[in-house]
Amino acid sequence: MARDRGMPEAFAAHGSGTRPRPRGPSIPAVASVAQFVETIMKTMIDSGDPTAFRGQKNYEWSGLAPIFRPGEKLVSHEHQIVRELISVHPQEFQQDATMFDRLVRMQHYGLPTRLLDVTLNPLVALFFAAQDFSKEVEKGGKTTKTPMDGKVILYRVPEDRSKYYDSDTVSCLANLANLHSRHKWAIQHIGVGEDVEVFTAETR
Repeated sequence: MARDRGMPEAFAAHGSGTRPRPRGPSIPAVASVAQFVETIMKTMIDSGDPTAFRGQKNYEWSGLAPIFRPGEKLVSHEHQIVRELISVHPQEFQQDATMFDRLVRMQHYGLPTRLLDVTLNPLVALFFAAQDFSKEVEKGGKTTKTPMDGKVILYRVPEDRSKYYDSDTVSCLANLANLHSRHKWAIQHIGVGEDVEVFTAETR
């Protein structure tokens, strides 16, 4: 299986009407639902149940959250976008108890966020991976469309790193969306044993 930092595994799913595309030797290709189910079952027997699944219609795409993907420019203005959206449509977020709830709603309406959509059902992931998708390729001054295969990613999260939606960890990570980019940078560069009171005063 293909592994990303020891966490996800991936299967390449052939899209409708496409031919197999070159891929890494460790990523198995599946061409039918039956073959996919058989492969998933074998993986679960060999390695245990995955925590979640994700389907992507282009196997070249990374598994990054939308706001962190290459070419996405909103990340440096994340806090402004979040606050402006809530101030313009406050009624849409009245029922949200936490910042995590708000991010879920924002992503549902199409705003790139720091959340990544996953599912507990491998067949749901397969549905998204099997969607038709063509990549535009320029060659010789002409643009052609090349059909691409999809990908199903399996995530295994260690039990000691699994958190519920109302945990302090999830709350802290979700509320990073409210911080200015310079404050996020400061958090990333706080050294061990450093006095964090300076940072706290700066972000107030």
